[in-house]
Amino acid sequence: MTVIAAKGRDPHEVAGGWIGPAVTEADGQFSRVLYRRSFTLPVSPAEAVVRITADSRYVLLANGTEVGRGPQRSQPHRWHYDEWEIAGQLRPGRNVLAVLVTYFGESNAIWQRPVPSGRLGTAPALFVDGLIGDVSLTSGTTWRALPTDAWEPFPRTGMDGVPAMRFDARRLPADWAKPGFPDDNWPAAVPLRAAHRGAAGRWIPPVAPYGRLLPRSIPPLGGDAMLPATMSAFTIEYGRVEEHPALSARSARKPLRHVDAHDAVLGDGEELVFEIDFGRIVVGAFVFGLDAAKDTVVDIAFHERFADTTDPLSPHSGLRYIARGSADTYHAPDVAGMRSATVHVRPPTAGRISLTDVHVQELLQPITGDASFTSADPELDALWTTGVRTARVNSGDAFTDCPTREQRAWVGDGVVHQAVHLVANHDWRAARAYVELGRSPRPDGLLPMSVAGDVEAAGGTTIPSWSLHWIHGVHALHRYAGLVPEVSRALAAARGVLNWFADFTDERGTIEDVPHWNLIDWSSVLTEGRSAALTALWGRALREYAEICAFNGDTASARWATDLHTRAARGFDDFWDAQRGLYVDSIAEGQRLAPASQATNAAAIVSGLAPKSRWHEIIDRISEPTRLVTRSWLGAVGGGLDTAKWDRVSAGSWEIDWDPDSQIVRAEPFFSYVVHDAYALAGRTDELFSSLRDWTVFLRDGFDTFGEAWGWGTPCHGWSATPTKDLTRYILGVTPETPGFAIARVAPRPGTLTGLAGTAPTPHGPISVSVEDGNAEITSPVPIVFVDLDGERHALPAGDHRQKLIRRS
Repeated sequence: MTVIAAKGRDPHEVAGGWIGPAVTEADGQFSRVLYRRSFTLPVSPAEAVVRITADSRYVLLANGTEVGRGPQRSQPHRWHYDEWEIAGQLRPGRNVLAVLVTYFGESNAIWQRPVPSGRLGTAPALFVDGLIGDVSLTSGTTWRALPTDAWEPFPRTGMDGVPAMRFDARRLPADWAKPGFPDDNWPAAVPLRAAHRGAAGRWIPPVAPYGRLLPRSIPPLGGDAMLPATMSAFTIEYGRVEEHPALSARSARKPLRHVDAHDAVLGDGEELVFEIDFGRIVVGAFVFGLDAAKDTVVDIAFHERFADTTDPLSPHSGLRYIARGSADTYHAPDVAGMRSATVHVRPPTAGRISLTDVHVQELLQPITGDASFTSADPELDALWTTGVRTARVNSGDAFTDCPTREQRAWVGDGVVHQAVHLVANHDWRAARAYVELGRSPRPDGLLPMSVAGDVEAAGGTTIPSWSLHWIHGVHALHRYAGLVPEVSRALAAARGVLNWFADFTDERGTIEDVPHWNLIDWSSVLTEGRSAALTALWGRALREYAEICAFNGDTASARWATDLHTRAARGFDDFWDAQRGLYVDSIAEGQRLAPASQATNAAAIVSGLAPKSRWHEIIDRISEPTRLVTRSWLGAVGGGLDTAKWDRVSAGSWEIDWDPDSQIVRAEPFFSYVVHDAYALAGRTDELFSSLRDWTVFLRDGFDTFGEAWGWGTPCHGWSATPTKDLTRYILGVTPETPGFAIARVAPRPGTLTGLAGTAPTPHGPISVSVEDGNAEITSPVPIVFVDLDGERHALPAGDHRQKLIRRS
């Protein structure tokens, strides 16, 4: 199914209203409601469009077949709707639309609870608008709504994104969404009316707390049915059952005997365990069929690696299923990410058990078009492809940190996801939506560190530097797409962020004594006192904001930002350690502290705060392997997680567990995107190639995604996907010369590669580049500036070109 635009309709014109079940004690708490609307059609329609949204989430079915899910993640006051074409599921005679609506009750990683107005914001609310011939499907009292207690959430713990569920199939008729199911005794849905002063009982949008409903801004989610790579089964003795299904399934017990995974026969006192490995990280709805006796309990644990490779931050992710004894199939309404799963089956009596059709139906944004990168080096090719996969499995209804744990939309992380979409996806809606979703400033002007979920709802501590990375995302979107509406709307929020930092400048124009969580990335970067890293990231944001404003005629704003940048550059020189040839991380009580990092020095280059005359000296220092040391505030020396260390650092005790006078702290995978930008800006292709190869360490045990950190963390983290961006921008060499790709820049830098080819998307069509034997062949739909290895620029019209790349003798 695809989301479509309703023909000939004002996107803001609506006919339906917000409906819900009759008042129940469940208002304000987690609940799920079954909605049905039966109708009769004389013939199969050629076209049938349904507009739909819900609070918190919905699954739409037509005649028992799932059509789509939504809505996309967003803040409550700018809620989105979807439009689905359902004609293919309809037939002459009786038809039914059925909707499962989830209301989470309390804010979680993927949903932010609205401020209620009446029952709006406290109940599983549904909005539908549709007309098929003379049959109106708009939401009102013609719809029926029945709360169901078949699902019950387990308490959330640790890194759980959404709560694990207990699903009792005995409490849900298998055919509830099909036309023949009798619903005459179901109660009618009721309007959910706003109750604020002046609301006048309004229930038709626009209405608080959701306001005007916005059309979907990202592609529909979908993907392949991901089948297990391996699946085995064995019996165990009856044992103690843990309260949480993930713990119950994980509990290691000695196998009695191995059995057929598709047709097992259990004896008295035996239980059954299935071990499933998908061979890679998969993300979506967990699906299975079960042939077992009524009351059989199935506990399922989802693992981001394997059952025996957990750490203190591993989530309790899974499901408890209680069998109805017939038609036992499950298609999860919630999204989960996993590499493997353990299924623990506890039947009431001995007998035959079969687990069938196990798969994960992926629910991800598509990567469209023919973007590519190939070379004479298979290692680099694998890194490009892995970055695409890593970004994609973290591109659900928003850019997320990790699909196997939180699934939060972290404002800083998403700048890397966005960069990958811009170079590898011809559909840039996700890249634009990242900027829009993050544009949710707090009253003080900063952005929440994570948006459209529990963190933003709480309104507490944030990560100030994440707002600066978001501004970099605004700048990237402007460079690639031009002054699109998302950029225009973002400029006011960007100004607010920059103003917030300006309040923390000292007399030298640098950033000092910033509150909140001053994370640079997981690497051990000091931010005490005057912070070089924060100053440099602020300097980059000032320069990029000024560039956007100047290009679009706002000279006053550009001048304001440029003046602050100039002042910061003068003060930034205080961090320079001439003897070591680099910038230190911080100055406290007037003294330069010894620790220095790749992060600070790379940010100094890309921000323009470091004079060009120092760039090569800096890169000589921060790229020298014998000087670099991997240290993390959350990682143990030598690798692994050290939560006790993190607790001590969080309490205010910096742990300098390296020699700060001779060693430089290496950036973790996230901030390496800035390090690579610095290498490219300085023309240091060899250092870029060398650094990129470090990502190969993640490609083990079948994983085809990049992990969170060097030596610990999740095996799939979107912020680590930078190799894809770097290989297309800096090795293939395709970037915008002017905003919106009105003119493109093509500057291939193959290094020692004997061959190189690829395609990059633009708003005007793809640009293809191939390099062989010192010659570059280019096909471009727009004019280009070709930059050869000597740095000479050649202006070329749109079309096909062959250019010499090798340096002149």
